[in-house]
Amino acid sequence: MTLTIGSRAQSVTLAVAVGCFVGLIASCQSKQEKVESARGEVQEQREEVAEEQHDLAEAQQELNAAQQSAREEWKTDYLAFKRDMVNEVAENERLILEKRESVARLDAAAQDQYNTTLADVERRNNDLRDRLNNAMDEGDAQWTTFKDNFKREINEVEEAIKAINIP
Repeated sequence: MTLTIGSRAQSVTLAVAVGCFVGLIASCQSKQEKVESARGEVQEQREEVAEEQHDLAEAQQELNAAQQSAREEWKTDYLAFKRDMVNEVAENERLILEKRESVARLDAAAQDQYNTTLADVERRNNDLRDRLNNAMDEGDAQWTTFKDNFKREINEVEEAIKAINIP
């Protein structure tokens, strides 16, 4: 009987050992599966990052193209506006010269008064020409404001010149 008990103990011990070994193998496989799963997730994230970087690069190219297009549109608008306003400034200069010719026929006291007024409108007209020549692309809102203010000011100079009534 002792043998039988010993055999049973050995059988039980062997069964426990086999169970532990199977558990250990199962545990290792579970860890291996976790590692493989983590590797797969890392690879997926790398692919997602690469795709996002590609999308970002495409968006940057689109932005650059839109900015270039906006600059071209601004240049076209600026050149048309400048052409029109250069003509306005030149017309104001012509009117100032006509007024100066009329003032030259007056006596010295009257000439001083008119020359001071003409010098003021001429300075304002020259300032407008300089602002027009130095205009820069600062965005649509600023450009619209610039054009509106410039047109208003050029009209004010023109009206000021016309308001100078020389006898």
